[in-house]
Amino acid sequence: MMNKYFITLFLVFTGLSFSIAQGREFQGTKLHVPLKADSGEVVVLADEVIKEVRVQLTESFEVKKGFLNFAYTEGVIYPLRRSKDGYDLYYAHDKLIEGKYKGVGIHEDDPEDVIAVLVSPDGDLVKLKKYKINDKVKMVDHFQKCTDCYTQELKYAGMQGNELLFIYRELIGVLNKVRFEDEFTYSFDPGQIIDYKGLNLKMLKATNSSLEYEVLQGFSPLR
Repeated sequence: MMNKYFITLFLVFTGLSFSIAQGREFQGTKLHVPLKADSGEVVVLADEVIKEVRVQLTESFEVKKGFLNFAYTEGVIYPLRRSKDGYDLYYAHDKLIEGKYKGVGIHEDDPEDVIAVLVSPDGDLVKLKKYKINDKVKMVDHFQKCTDCYTQELKYAGMQGNELLFIYRELIGVLNKVRFEDEFTYSFDPGQIIDYKGLNLKMLKATNSSLEYEVLQGFSPLR
């Protein structure tokens, strides 16, 4: 049932020295659409992730430096590593070529000034200025979990008589360590709105094996 996720609910920026900041983003289950979950499945999910903007190559090309050719491959994505000489530098650091990493530099004050660059492990920059590549790259969003990112989830646990059974959990970090768990019940009434930890959940249909519902409002953030 993972097609019911995600929408972005809010963004909190952290202070970085780069012109393009990294931030935390809170993603959650879609709002105001009919959804269905089987017993044991997650009904509502709120997931805190780290968001950063990366550079993706939109076509392949080569850059020459002396007798060396540096091949750039379509589809490769470079993360932001550092700022140097007025440029934000995007490059991977998994493979050195002649003692340098190849990547992309974007001028802090002119987003149209995009160049191929070589960067040493110490951050020394070689600007290949004649290789302007602003038409060969695009910015893409990248999301990942962090060691203190949290997840809130609500699972449907079935129905006993007229009582709906739910399990709520709060998970922390990439290992999803459970820091809090709660089990609770609600009497089923079509059109009823369940209010729990800021979540507003409208009940549509219910059996012991499945639940049809609509999320009107997501969980209140834990911080």
